[in-house]
Order: sequence, then C-alpha cells, then structure tokens
Amino acid sequence: MNREQILARRATRIVAIEVPEWNDVVHLRGLTVGDRDRIDQFVHDSKQKLAGMRSLLLSLCLCDKDGNRLFTDAQRSELDTLDAGVAERLFTAAMPLAGLSAEDAKAIEGNSKTGP
Repeated sequence: MNREQILARRATRIVAIEVPEWNDVVHLRGLTVGDRDRIDQFVHDSKQKLAGMRSLLLSLCLCDKDGNRLFTDAQRSELDTLDAGVAERLFTAAMPLAGLSAEDAKAIEGNSKTGP
C-alpha cells in the first residue's frame, strides 16, 4: 500500500449500543491514533488515573451514526451527570474501540491507589 491508500482508510469503526434505560441506541466510534495518545497522556499526567478517564473516553467515543463526536472537549464534564451504571457499560464497550483491555483498566486503577 502507498501513503494515499493508507490515509484513505482513516475511518474508524462505529458500533451501536442499546441502552435499555433510555429506550434507545447510542453509537461509539473507534479512536484515532491521536485520540489514543490523548488517553495515554491523560493517564500519564493524572494523579487520579481512572478518575476522569471515563468521561474523557466517552467524550471521544460517543458519536452519531456517521462517526461525528457528540461531545466536545469543553463539554466533557457534562458526561459526569450520566447514570453511573449506564456510563460504566458504555465505558466498557468503548474500551476495545480505544485499544484498551480490561487488564489495562485494572493496571491504571491499580496505579492510582496510594498508601499501604
């Protein structure tokens, strides 16, 4: 493949997730390399590690059916008002789209614990 062929394949995956509590479906998109780098930088820079990562990942992944983000960086904190159970399911569904495994999340969470 050449450069143009590779760059023509930039489109990310989009998946539909049913949210029974909302009687509706939301869409999540895969991340670009730049988006994933933002997640990694957040984890590296944050003392809380997992705290705030849910809203960051959801703000990057929640999209319309065409893959356009629904939340800007400035609107990210609005996601903190979502039902925690729904947000956790969406976060868990978004993790593989971001290239994150359950083990990654456990490692991140483990790194945030302090004390004995």
